[in-house]
Amino acid sequence: MGFAVVAPICHSWGMSRREDPARYDGSVGEWWIAGDPESKFPGVLTRDRKRGWWTLKTLRKAGTPPELPHGVVTSGGIVYGETSAGPASLLHANVASYATRSEFEKEAWVEYHSDEWHAFEVVLGGHHDATTRWNSIGVELPLAWDWMSPTVLEPRDKRVLHRELNESLECRYGDLEIALWRSATWSGSKSGEHLVGRAAYVFECVGGLSTDTIDQPLVAIRNLHEVLFGARVRADTLRLSGPFGADPPGSFAEVSGARRVAPRLSLPDPYLSTGDIDFGDFLPRWIRLHVDSPSWPVFGRPNGSTGWVHTDVLEAISALESLAREHDEMSNPHESEHLLIRGATAHLPRAAKSRVEHLLRFDGPALADRLESVANLIGPASARWLLGEDLRAWANVVARLRNLISHGGRSRSGAEHEPQVVVAVLLAVRVVYQLAMLRLAGFTNRQDGEATELLVDGAGHSVIGHPNSALAHKFADVRASRDAWKVWADGLRPM
Repeated sequence: MGFAVVAPICHSWGMSRREDPARYDGSVGEWWIAGDPESKFPGVLTRDRKRGWWTLKTLRKAGTPPELPHGVVTSGGIVYGETSAGPASLLHANVASYATRSEFEKEAWVEYHSDEWHAFEVVLGGHHDATTRWNSIGVELPLAWDWMSPTVLEPRDKRVLHRELNESLECRYGDLEIALWRSATWSGSKSGEHLVGRAAYVFECVGGLSTDTIDQPLVAIRNLHEVLFGARVRADTLRLSGPFGADPPGSFAEVSGARRVAPRLSLPDPYLSTGDIDFGDFLPRWIRLHVDSPSWPVFGRPNGSTGWVHTDVLEAISALESLAREHDEMSNPHESEHLLIRGATAHLPRAAKSRVEHLLRFDGPALADRLESVANLIGPASARWLLGEDLRAWANVVARLRNLISHGGRSRSGAEHEPQVVVAVLLAVRVVYQLAMLRLAGFTNRQDGEATELLVDGAGHSVIGHPNSALAHKFADVRASRDAWKVWADGLRPM
């Protein structure tokens, strides 16, 4: 018996009709600024998915609160409303425009003010702010179902056929309890029965938690989905249970103005699934790689940006270098000389010694050394399988290209301007970066031991994650340059 699991984009899990975002788009109601409930003004709430915010257009007579100075943008306010769809709260709202017009009313000229407020987040179903603590916060992140084993190409649990699929994985990150769950139910229609699957992440914390609490962990999880599937994902709705301590607890939704992003994938599998890792260990480590890092990991160009490829190369190489500085265990080859210099300058004034220390910080391992070291995080044999036997040649190409672009230099061959070279470097650096992050989070490709190889087995045969995944498909493109790195390294020597 064959069947397909449908994971729809929906807002029905734990959300009543009162919190349905579509109902609030275009709703009319009375609004007031938090702390001044007596001064109400009419307004219309709309959602601008293209720009990513909610817009509130209001109209009020002159002299009625809120009195806003002309030409001044008010930032960070909380605006409450009672609308035709239900109660709502604009978080961190900004007055984006301010207009005045006059009308003749009852034999007198009356001046009206029209304000336009923008807010990136709106709480639907009640009056709350960003500090409200909730019993739990859930988010249906696209592709959550797909990376939870079994995936599309793996054998499925026979319980699905008997309408009993309901499973979850849990982990702890600091005080946060994070669960990934999914369920499947049969749904009937005129065309027959089909299986509807839903999956989501749920965050909980003793004493409750605010939406600000999960901001960074949620972005880290979104980055994980991008690595697994090779495409950006974004959820537009947080489902809020609480508030914490309320009796009885209510159900609310925090909805961003931006459109939910659920890419149409040509490849059905993630690079790895939850069956390939220890979820309780992997996800907290992955989040810490983001939160504890001095520079937040970025896996590609932001949505809607149109940067130059050279800019993308610099950002990718800087991210890989930052990862190497934080996690490689390279010793400084000049440490003995540094000790002698510090001893010889101990009698200098404090300002001079600070200058010496500043200069010594730049006299560490070369960029090529760090790049070679971070590439070996995926396993020495795996690095050679991916980048070629001469790993140093690849590291030299990346380091020399970065320096030439950064400082406007010229090479002997002009290879820094050849699209084939620049794109090959960009692709290789991004793939190495993503694999290194997965390894540091605890992915071992089901191999034991300290010398874990992510891409090859003991006999040198390729043993990668899910071959039919976006990341695995990039390996062939990276390997196509294995024999070219030495030639490009010579050509990129500065004049």
